[in-house]
Amino acid sequence: MSKDVKKSIILIVTVGSLLATSAGAATGRQTPGGLVPEAVSSLQPVGRLNGAQRMKLAIGLAPRDAQGLDAFIQQLYDPASAGYRHYLTPKQFTARFGPTDRDYQTLIDYAKAHRFKVTGQYPNRLVLDVEGAVADVEKALHVTMRTYPHPTEARTFYAPDM
Repeated sequence: MSKDVKKSIILIVTVGSLLATSAGAATGRQTPGGLVPEAVSSLQPVGRLNGAQRMKLAIGLAPRDAQGLDAFIQQLYDPASAGYRHYLTPKQFTARFGPTDRDYQTLIDYAKAHRFKVTGQYPNRLVLDVEGAVADVEKALHVTMRTYPHPTEARTFYAPDM
């Protein structure tokens, strides 16, 4: 693993709930779920990341109509269903289950307002790649980035601590 890879982190963050109340996101303190790895809950932090360190993140939006997506997947793999093996094209999937253009733009605007550089956008609007300073990540996501001892290897790693 390269030194640059070790210095960066990729977080998959579900921010659907944050964007569902986009007006409140700008003024109220809300923390999106799915940020803290379960392994961190049993570990004691040994330090904190430098606020100037750069991080790469992949921010994920929840699919639109999650219950409909679950039902579609069940039908897709049920031989007794009329929808059995009737796959969607990427364009059809996006139209049916992808976040709206407005929600995706809200996420982009939120990222930019919190000093993130947008580094990748995707046609299905489920993920947005960004880069930013640790201090900006902490402020935008209401977390503190800490370092932890790996439980089985002689190394440390970092993760958000809430």
